[in-house]
Amino acid sequence: MLENIIKNAENQNPICEGDYKGEDGLIYCGKCHTPKQFKVTISSEEQVMPIACKCQREKDEQEKAKFEKINLENRIKENRLNAFSDSISQSITFEKDKKPNTDISKLSRNYVKSFDTNTSKSLVFYGGCGMGKSFYAVCICNGLI
Repeated sequence: MLENIIKNAENQNPICEGDYKGEDGLIYCGKCHTPKQFKVTISSEEQVMPIACKCQREKDEQEKAKFEKINLENRIKENRLNAFSDSISQSITFEKDKKPNTDISKLSRNYVKSFDTNTSKSLVFYGGCGMGKSFYAVCICNGLI
């Protein structure tokens, strides 16, 4: 079992050109000069275990962030497709608001900013044609997505 863990760690943190052995006998990264190994005592026996150096950890974090961003963007697209049957509604956002200083615009934006699934109440728009009820309802939906 331990051998599998070590082998997996070695595969994820290979020794590369430029890496070197330090005075303590451990391998160090040739780029960031941080250890790629550490010593651990298991059952009174000292073992050398591979670890990620600083630049590898930073690279891993960047990859993870990139993946999470792509995943989030895909979830947003999927939620918009589920919410709206037409592509026009999927693109209606507060950025397209031509009357950002009106009461309905401010109320709608504030509703999205302060929205809490546990405490937020329903919002009902009423009024005549052309007042922006549908536009702001779609903006709120897209804002919450």
